[in-house]
Amino acid sequence: MIDAYKLEQLAAFAKYGTLSKAAVVMHVSQPALSRSMQRLEEDLGVTLFERSKNRLALNENGLLAAEYAVRILALGDEMAERVRALDSGRHTLCFGADAPGPILHFTDALARRFPDKEIVSEQKERPALIADLKAGRYSFIVLFQPLKEKGLHCRRCLTERLLLSVRPSHPAARRESVSFADMDGASFLMFSQVGFWEGLVRRAMPQARFILQHDFADFEELVGASSLPSFASDLTLRLQKDESERVYVPFSDPEATAVFYLVCRAADSARIKKLTED
Repeated sequence: MIDAYKLEQLAAFAKYGTLSKAAVVMHVSQPALSRSMQRLEEDLGVTLFERSKNRLALNENGLLAAEYAVRILALGDEMAERVRALDSGRHTLCFGADAPGPILHFTDALARRFPDKEIVSEQKERPALIADLKAGRYSFIVLFQPLKEKGLHCRRCLTERLLLSVRPSHPAARRESVSFADMDGASFLMFSQVGFWEGLVRRAMPQARFILQHDFADFEELVGASSLPSFASDLTLRLQKDESERVYVPFSDPEATAVFYLVCRAADSARIKKLTED
């Protein structure tokens, strides 16, 4: 059985090219590292280095051994992370999304189905979500647009419709729906952490003014006291208590309805389906 520490030292030598640099990285003396590499050669029963008076270099055997050392160490790290994730999954369900609506939806649904588990959610940009899913930090993620990638499973999971939020005295309050063109040029109160929705409404209403609020409690208080329009959605209205006495009018534009996709590792697709579907 080859000591993992010797493999780390071999990988360090292959990366840095000299005993002196590898010894510094591994926090050992150069003679100690040299002896360790000699013992590794004894363990394998082959010569790994070409030795000259002032130079030590990996031979063909050594290059292959170093390649395997890197792979073995990476597998060890992966094993540790996956085992920890499995153990954590018994007590915690962690997921991420690129918009607040899906976070509210799945947090509520999972908390009701699994009252004994801690539900942890994060809102991030799409690339960060995908990277963290692959690293095993999330059980699943929810994205505004579908994702086709080997090793990942993607399915449509829910929709969200953007609504105009206005006072009953606002002219739009009496309408069945409004378009972005109808509201272009108006001033809006808007919470800053709305994911892709911010970019969408800015593009759809280029003449509008958006007054961003970064604290959600402050945003709610301001919406309740102001006559300025703001935004809501059918998902947020269903899951959050509304005491603002506002009227909600759906936007009629096709892009005002978002389709979300649940993405998980392909190997976990059956388990995640059971977790997330009633």
